[in-house]
Amino acid sequence: MIGNGKEASFWHDNWCGEVCLKSSYPRLFSVAACKNRSVADAGRFEGDCWIWNLRWRCFLFQWEEDLCNDLMGGYNPLNPNEVDSWCWSLEKDGGFSVSYAYGFLHHEAHSSQDCYSNIWNSLIPTKVSSLMWKIMMGKMPTREALKYRKIIPPQCVGHVCVLPKKD
Repeated sequence: MIGNGKEASFWHDNWCGEVCLKSSYPRLFSVAACKNRSVADAGRFEGDCWIWNLRWRCFLFQWEEDLCNDLMGGYNPLNPNEVDSWCWSLEKDGGFSVSYAYGFLHHEAHSSQDCYSNIWNSLIPTKVSSLMWKIMMGKMPTREALKYRKIIPPQCVGHVCVLPKKD
C-alpha cells in the first residue's frame, strides 16, 4: 500500500494497480531520465495538491505526451503521514499466509501440467512444439545451464570470459 512513497519504486513496484508502471507504460519507461526513483521523488506537494515532476531523456512526441497525461492523471496522490507497506495481492485483506501461498503454488503446479499436454495437441509446427517442450523442461543450453553443468567456466559474465593466463 502506498503511503508517503519513499519506499516504493515509481517504475518497478505495483503501487498503483495490478502491474508496475514500466509494464503499463513501456515507452515512457524507455525514455525516463531516472528509472530507479521512488514515488515520492517523482513529484511534490504544493499545499494540498500533488504535482508530478517526471523527467525525460528527450522531448516527447504528442502521443507520448498523451500517455504521460494519462499516467499523471490516473493515480491518486500520496499520503505524507503514512509509511509505505506491502500487501499480499492474492488475499482480499492483503495479509500473507503460508497455507494460502502453498495452496496457490500447488494449484499452479497442477495447472501447468495442462500446458505440457497442450503443446503437442495444438496446431503449431512440430519444431516449435519441440522448442517449447525443451524450454519448459529446462533442457535448452542457456548460459546458466552450461555453467551449472561446468561446460563453460563460472567466470564468464555476459559475452566476456575472464580466464587465467597459461604460462
